[in-house]
Amino acid sequence: MHRGTSAGLGMAMALAALALRRELQPNVLVTGEVDLRGRVHEIGDVLLKVDAGRRRGMSKVLVPHENFMGIDLAADLEGQDELRAYLVAHVQPVKDLAEALSHALQGACR
Repeated sequence: MHRGTSAGLGMAMALAALALRRELQPNVLVTGEVDLRGRVHEIGDVLLKVDAGRRRGMSKVLVPHENFMGIDLAADLEGQDELRAYLVAHVQPVKDLAEALSHALQGACR
């Protein structure tokens, strides 16, 4: 698994929101590496980051699509029913910056 710069997507989203003069939803946790074309790439320790978001009361967690597709909830979270339920209900995989913004800008429809 690639151990990328997991704050890259959050920083790119903050800059995009400033340029668009829009606010990001305050209860959305964002993690992922983003390249110069806006594509979101896999990062390490995604389950720890999702759990940190859950503990801080985040209502949605945006994770790289590659990480989401690699999560085996039954194996990775065995015995952690609360986190498993949280993941199923609130984790949103994203493939690029535009998709991430559509889930996190104030007034977003999703």
